[in-house]
Amino acid sequence: MKNRIQHSTILIFFFLLTVSFFGCSKPQEGSFTNYIRESKVKGDLNFLASKELQGRETGELGAKVAGAFLASQMLGMNLSPLTDGDKAEPFEKYYQHFQIVGASSEEISLSLRVRKSGKNYRARNGQDVFYFFNSPGDLQFRGEAVFAGYAIKAPEFNYDDLSGLDCRDKIVLAFYGEPLEKDTLTFFNGKHRTHYMMPDWKAEALAKLGAKALIMLPTAENETGYQRFLQRRTHDKRKKQFILKDEFAVPVIYLSADFARKLFGRDWKENFISEQNRLRTWLSDQGESVFHWEAALPTNGKWQVKIRVKNPETRECRNVIAVLPGREQTLKNEYILIGSHYDHEGIIEGKIYRGADDNASGDVANLNVARALSHLP
Repeated sequence: MKNRIQHSTILIFFFLLTVSFFGCSKPQEGSFTNYIRESKVKGDLNFLASKELQGRETGELGAKVAGAFLASQMLGMNLSPLTDGDKAEPFEKYYQHFQIVGASSEEISLSLRVRKSGKNYRARNGQDVFYFFNSPGDLQFRGEAVFAGYAIKAPEFNYDDLSGLDCRDKIVLAFYGEPLEKDTLTFFNGKHRTHYMMPDWKAEALAKLGAKALIMLPTAENETGYQRFLQRRTHDKRKKQFILKDEFAVPVIYLSADFARKLFGRDWKENFISEQNRLRTWLSDQGESVFHWEAALPTNGKWQVKIRVKNPETRECRNVIAVLPGREQTLKNEYILIGSHYDHEGIIEGKIYRGADDNASGDVANLNVARALSHLP
C-alpha cells in the first residue's frame, strides 16, 4: 500500500506578478499523484501560453485574463482566500491589488551639472549620464554631494559604508558593484554576486537615510562590465521600465567612466586601488572590526540634478493568492509558500512572446500540485 500525503501544514499558493517565492518540504510518494493528469497539464499550459493572451505583459489584458483563469481554478478547488471579506465578483477574493507605474528612457529628461573647483561640468544625457526609471516622481536638486564607498551595509561581512554617513538632503556618490568582486575570496561571496551589489538595494537603504539621489560610477576594476550593463539598459529606449507606484527608493543615476575621470581625475582610480589594498590587509588580519571605505572622492562643489518623467503610465495589477488549510493540530499553524510569477514580456516589435517556459510552466506545475493536494482527505 502506498503512503498517502496529508497536508498537515497550511499551504499558500502564490501566483505573482514579477515576484516569486518557493518553500516546500520534500514530498512523499503518495496517491495525490493520481490527480495530476498529462492532459490537464497540457491544457493549462496551452491556454496560458496561447497567442490570445498576448504574452501576459504585466498589467495588460492578457495578464488579467491569465490571473482570472488562475483564480477560477482556485475557486473550483474550493481553496480559501488569504483574507476574509465579501466580494461581489467570485474571483475577487483571491486577488491582491496593487499599482505599477512606468516610463521609457524617451519619456525621461535628465540633466546633471556640477560646479567644482571653479569649473563647470555639464553631463550629456545618454552619453555621460543615464537614468533608468526606478523611483516614482520627479527630482529637482541643487546642493551638496557625499561619497559613500559602495553604499553598502553588510553586518555579516563586518562591512559598513552607511553608519555615520551624513547624507540627508544630499546626493550620494557610490561605486557600482561590491567590494573585491573579482577576487576568489569568500568575502561578499567572491565572484558570485550578492544582493548588496544591486543598485535598487542601495537606493532603498539611502532613501531610509534621507538622501535625495544615488549617483553610481564604475571602479577601475569593473569598468568593462559596467559599460556592458549601460549598453544593455539603453538598447531599447522605447521599452518601459515599471516599478511599484509606492516604491520607496531614491533615483539611481549612472555616470559614464569617461565623465567620472573628467570629474575626479586620478582620484577616481587611486581611491579605489588604495582602499582595495587596505581591505585585503584588513581581511588578512581576520577582519574582526567593522570596515568602511575611508578614502573619499572630492565631491566638494555644487551639484544640480533635474529629473522629469513625462506622462508616466499607471497600470492596475493583481496577484492571485489562495490557501489550503492544514489539518494536523500541532502543525496547522505552520506555513509553506508555493509560488510563481505569471506575467511575461508581452508583445515586442509585433512579436508575441508567449512565455511557455517563463513562466507558464511553473504556474501550471503549482496549479496542478494545488489541485492534487486539494483532493486529499
